[in-house]
Amino acid sequence: MLIYSLILVFVYTRLTNLMDFPPFLDETIYIRWLETIKNTNFWFLPLREFGWAPLTTWISAIINIFIKENLLSLRLSAGFFGFLSLIIAYKLAKLLFKQSSVVFFTSVLIIISPIVFIHDRLGLRGDSAVTFSALLLLYGLTKRLINKKSSASYIIGFAIALGLLIKSTAWIFPLIVVLAYLVFKPKLIKSDFFAGLLSTSSLFFYFLTNSLSAFLNKTNVFLVSSDQPVSLFKSNLIQLFQWSYQYLSWPVLIMILFGTIICYKKYRKIWLLLTISIVPVIIFDLFFAKIFFPRYLLFITVFSFFFAGFGISFIWKKLPIYLKPLLLLIVFLPNLLTDIAIIKDIRTAKLPEIERWQYVTGWPSGYNLQDLTDYLKSNPPDILITETNDLIRSGVPYLWPEHSMRIIFMNDNLELAESLPADKLIFLTLNTSEQLSSQFKGELIKQFPRPENKTSIKLYKIQTIE
Repeated sequence: MLIYSLILVFVYTRLTNLMDFPPFLDETIYIRWLETIKNTNFWFLPLREFGWAPLTTWISAIINIFIKENLLSLRLSAGFFGFLSLIIAYKLAKLLFKQSSVVFFTSVLIIISPIVFIHDRLGLRGDSAVTFSALLLLYGLTKRLINKKSSASYIIGFAIALGLLIKSTAWIFPLIVVLAYLVFKPKLIKSDFFAGLLSTSSLFFYFLTNSLSAFLNKTNVFLVSSDQPVSLFKSNLIQLFQWSYQYLSWPVLIMILFGTIICYKKYRKIWLLLTISIVPVIIFDLFFAKIFFPRYLLFITVFSFFFAGFGISFIWKKLPIYLKPLLLLIVFLPNLLTDIAIIKDIRTAKLPEIERWQYVTGWPSGYNLQDLTDYLKSNPPDILITETNDLIRSGVPYLWPEHSMRIIFMNDNLELAESLPADKLIFLTLNTSEQLSSQFKGELIKQFPRPENKTSIKLYKIQTIE
């Protein structure tokens, strides 16, 4: 009965006002991909364009066959993997602690945690999906190393293969497995070797599709040199502390720390396995992530909720009955208030600044994209010039699919590689840049400021192009 109640709450929170939030930059990229797959049947577009793992795009494209709204398909795909994560986390909590109260509190934390909540409602490429594969990996490790189930090796191999089809950051899964096997020292059997082969199936797929090097090359996001990581460590560490406080709330952080200490004393093997699964990811991100976002810590945040759920359960059993509601209020209320704000109007939610920049105030934000589109509808140009990023290039056609404009985009230097007819009405939009390049002579006719007026979309009427 408990699991069904949790599912109902999960579904309600993930679907309520799901489409009220405008598409932001990343989602407009994936919207374009869905349109391309729909029109050309070219399913390898994510691999060919950026070397990105394709599985979640494929899932969204399959959903898109039945639900024609592209953005809704993307967000339902994220919610689908969030749902699978809840189910496997529920089973994992039962397997680890065998206490219904731990299972309940861990599941509730996953459902209401703002960092999980927001990524289950956004059509991102694989963050909620990689959390599911990470939980599946931890489930397999628990069965294999603690419960001594030899067949669980195949769960581990499948989780690695699945993760690598979702996102390249899942390459850290094999490292977690190797560390866990070295620490627990199980006797290796045939199923371990066969599972190892299974885990490489995704890499074999990338090799066959001539995309292995592109998939592995993530130097634009992670550093590979030996000197730069030290200079980044301090700023990344500060960000980690800030995000943990803002996204998790101090009561949940205290429960994580308290649960970790109690788990160390009472369930040493469980503590060891969870620690092996969490610490290497944190260390890697702190030293090597040169573009550091909270979503990089998403699945290890979920792992930490097992400690928190155990800590809450331990205190719950010790408290007199009249103090138990106060415990729940202190631990859960801050996250619930943030969730309510996200559902009602994300602009009012107390998110970390980097998240507000992405989704609300910065140039990746989709706020006022609709206003720009409405203006273009009432004053349609013959040609619309945009920057290469997809917010306007793909966002405007998504919001106005029946438009008759010719949309072309500039190169990274904000220049055109082609000449345009002089007798056409030409508009140009700037989103990330502040001013026109010297190639264009034009008049700024409209600005579309985002919340807090930190950035805006600028619309120019072009007079001449040199």
